Amino acid sequence: MLKTKDQVKSIGSVEDLEKAMKELALVHFKQQEALGEINGQMSELKEKLAAKTKPFSERIAALNMMIENYCTEQKAVLFNEKKRSLKLQFGQVGFKASKALETTEKTLKILLSLPLKVKKMYLKMTPAIDKAALKKAPAEELKKYDAKIVENENFFCKPNQVVSA
Repeated sequence: MLKTKDQVKSIGSVEDLEKAMKELALVHFKQQEALGEINGQMSELKEKLAAKTKPFSERIAALNMMIENYCTEQKAVLFNEKKRSLKLQFGQVGFKASKALETTEKTLKILLSLPLKVKKMYLKMTPAIDKAALKKAPAEELKKYDAKIVENENFFCKPNQVVSA
């Protein structure tokens, strides 16, 4: 457990509460200071490591581009309908077939106009209550929807920021 100079043991008065809040603000500050130092060290380490690995990343990108360009230029010679990849001593190159669905605004309009059974097959239908919109509605309207505004009281404890320890 962290030990501080004037550590509050218990709170029995408003004066004790003030002391506890003062200690809380100081401990928050010290924590942020420590986290800032750690983040600074991590940033420096990332920069050093990035500089160390940059030549490798650049060479990997250049080699990938050269290999892809060659394979694309020689596609007719290296590959065919059945043979879409080529095994080499140090790896494999090839072209993967993939399918992607392309939709437009018109697709959505068409699907929305179809019967419910079809909509359920192709549209995501997750109804959710827009609480922000309902909050603005008058109380009489809320009653119609079996809703009401409930006021809660939640405790908070937010110490003032300490500029230095």
